[in-house]
Amino acid sequence: MRFAALCAVLLVLAAAAAHAEESILQVFVSVEPDPRLEEVFYLAAGVELTRAGLTSRRTEVSVTDSSGAIDPGLVAREARRTDANFVLIMVYETRPSEVHIELLLDHSVFDGPLAKRSMTSPLDLDLDSRVAAAVRALITEAGVERRRTERTAIEGFDLSPRAPPIDPPAMEPRVTDPGLPEVSGPELAVTTAGILVVGDGTTFFRYGVAASLSGGYVPAGRAAGVFVGARGSVIRFLANAKVGGGTLSVVTAGPDVHVGSVYRSPARLAMRISGGYAAVIVAREEETLAKSVPFAEVGVFARLPIGRVVAVGMEINYLTVFEPGLPLMGLSPSVILSMEL
Repeated sequence: MRFAALCAVLLVLAAAAAHAEESILQVFVSVEPDPRLEEVFYLAAGVELTRAGLTSRRTEVSVTDSSGAIDPGLVAREARRTDANFVLIMVYETRPSEVHIELLLDHSVFDGPLAKRSMTSPLDLDLDSRVAAAVRALITEAGVERRRTERTAIEGFDLSPRAPPIDPPAMEPRVTDPGLPEVSGPELAVTTAGILVVGDGTTFFRYGVAASLSGGYVPAGRAAGVFVGARGSVIRFLANAKVGGGTLSVVTAGPDVHVGSVYRSPARLAMRISGGYAAVIVAREEETLAKSVPFAEVGVFARLPIGRVVAVGMEINYLTVFEPGLPLMGLSPSVILSMEL
């Protein structure tokens, strides 16, 4: 009976030993340790070691001596403490745009390296793949691959299989273009401009300032086309030095036609033309004179969105006020702020 019981105990111990999970201790050494890099190394190497049937652990204490070199005695002590069968040592040096790594795979008792390898890799998104490939080569060279079991793991990470994601119910695809909403709507734009007078008018005026308000109804679903609205402007011409006779202002109003791209969108690139009648107003101390004359304006503009319905842009126009005695002409670079309502 005693002999039978002893045999049973021995069989149990032998079975436990046969199914005991072999593990490997990962050790990282650097003059300038980088915890984030070591986390990448640990996980990349751990995945390959797990595929080889080895459970990964890492050191929690320093295994270097006072000079910063690896102390084999400290490594062996840590391996015994964690019940590791093998040790994977990575000595790394970080550089401005790359990292150099010396890898060594050995028994926990340091009876001679099983495999060694060195590598240099850029610090990019493929670093973990390169480390994994180097560890895979070490495993193959050392011949330490084991059969993976359910207990094989990377300590600190859950490798248990997860349920596959449930596909959402099939839905009919809906094709939309965010730049071309399916609805129309009004648009308003405010413009401020400086005016550089050209032609005969420079005898009396060099510069001017202007402000404009325009608006219209933007068609839906149009990649390019014609937009018709209205525009009104107030212009003040600045007299040259020693020129008297009062101040000159011009108020314009008329249709505003755009021919361009991407309508019903804050972004816009177009040519424009406007015309109609302008009120020319001369204000003197003793009286104010006004009359109505035709005007025309042509230009180009570009707008870029700063939100879903708001855009800013630049515009340059050429303005002609057909004053019979002295036609007023000028170039007006402008800043636009527009909004779709």
